[in-house]
Amino acid sequence: MKNAHLRFGWLTYVKCTEKTTTSIKLSLDRFIGEVLPDPPRQAKAHLISVIGGDTQISAISAAISMTEKFMVEGPDV
Repeated sequence: MKNAHLRFGWLTYVKCTEKTTTSIKLSLDRFIGEVLPDPPRQAKAHLISVIGGDTQISAISAAISMTEKFMVEGPDV
C-alpha cells in the first residue's frame, strides 16, 4: 500500500467567463464513475471525495449542481 499522499489524485475545475477565469484544484481522495463509450474519454461521476477549504468545496458543489465538467487526474486513472 502506498502512502496517502501518493494515492491522492487531483480534481481540477476551470470556468471561463467574459471577465474572469476561475480555476480550482483539489486533492482527490476517491472517484467512482463510469467511462462513457463515446470519444473523447469522459466519465459520469457517481462519487467524488475531495479535500479542500470551505470556499473550494462550495464552488465544486455549485459546479456539480450546474452539471459542469471537471478533469480528474491521479494514479491508476
